[in-house]
Amino acid sequence: MQAKVALVEKNANHESPESDKTGSSMGDNEPLPHDSLRYRLVGTVVLISLLIALYTVVQLIPSSREGDVPLAISPSETISSHDVLQEGDLAPDFEIPTLDGSTFLLSRHLAEDGRPVFINMWAEWCYPCRAEMATIDALSRSHSDIHFIGVAIKDSETSVRHFVEEFNITYQIGLDTKQTVEDIYAVWAMPTTYLVDTNGVIVSRFFGQMTEKEMLESINNLSTS
Repeated sequence: MQAKVALVEKNANHESPESDKTGSSMGDNEPLPHDSLRYRLVGTVVLISLLIALYTVVQLIPSSREGDVPLAISPSETISSHDVLQEGDLAPDFEIPTLDGSTFLLSRHLAEDGRPVFINMWAEWCYPCRAEMATIDALSRSHSDIHFIGVAIKDSETSVRHFVEEFNITYQIGLDTKQTVEDIYAVWAMPTTYLVDTNGVIVSRFFGQMTEKEMLESINNLSTS
């Protein structure tokens, strides 16, 4: 009897480690309640962070002027209507270097060439500027009675030259390297377009991306001024 009791106790002692091992393994596979809660909290924080980031990006998208035309730069609240050139004002004179190696002086152009001028202020990084340039280029080829010039604002000559070659822009491109045009024309939006008649008077001005219809209407106003 004592021998049987001893054998049973020996078998029980021999099986005990396996039972403990199996029990430990099963326990490890079951997620602990506090771990599950932690994962949920982390997921919630990540989701909230993404929503906040998305909201911030949406708020940073600049508002547009009338007609919901896109602008690359939102109007500054500090700029009053008196700071922006009006239709009927004399266009300020300016001189800038151009990609073809010459310089463009507005007063000299009006005196010697005599054609009215379509002045488009743009930037290489400005998507609305890019979107309208193909139309401007086409109009510059179909309206040889008007001089078209694009004025690159705050762009390096290298980036502008690369852009012009990539998109095959044929009208004259000037470089506002000293921010002269940006300052005297109070450029607060990209793109900005001014149409100046043969007398140097601003006939039309436009803030934001122009449609082809709007460009043609402005050109017609220029022809009848």
